Amino acid sequence: MKKLLLLSVILFAGIGNAQTIQKMEDFSRIKIDTDAQVEIVYSNKSQVIFNKDSEELNDFTVTSIDNSLVIIQNPKKSVSDLRIRIYTNDIKALAVKGSSRVTLSKFNYQDKMVVIAKQGATVDTGDTEIKNLQIIRSNDSKVICGNVKKTTEMVDGLLVTAI
Repeated sequence: MKKLLLLSVILFAGIGNAQTIQKMEDFSRIKIDTDAQVEIVYSNKSQVIFNKDSEELNDFTVTSIDNSLVIIQNPKKSVSDLRIRIYTNDIKALAVKGSSRVTLSKFNYQDKMVVIAKQGATVDTGDTEIKNLQIIRSNDSKVICGNVKKTTEMVDGLLVTAI
């Protein structure tokens, strides 16, 4: 009985959550300039899902042009507890700015990837095996990569790692 009650509460909580879904053109380059928790998920479809109603997202620009997805938030406006899920089948370049926390999920292998992290951003590549990773970041940003064969890292314009 307790399990049934708990399941009912979880289902009703999920139904009450607002979402905004945007289907996009295919992309392999992503630029994020927001204050959000972002998950990039491997998928054959290309879309972006926000955990907020579209009315709360008026201060965002989301575009997909020339194989690039760009998500920019008006820096004078903030949306509390914002979560963004991005679905794509390839990431060649990822640029993150602001206090975003970005994680990769369900990606198995990337041959080459460039990650740029600035102004307090955090990027975690998770279990993704990356053959050649180039990291360009500011000192106040962090890139976590546990399964990389070759890494080149620059911090504030200085080469710190070439493995």
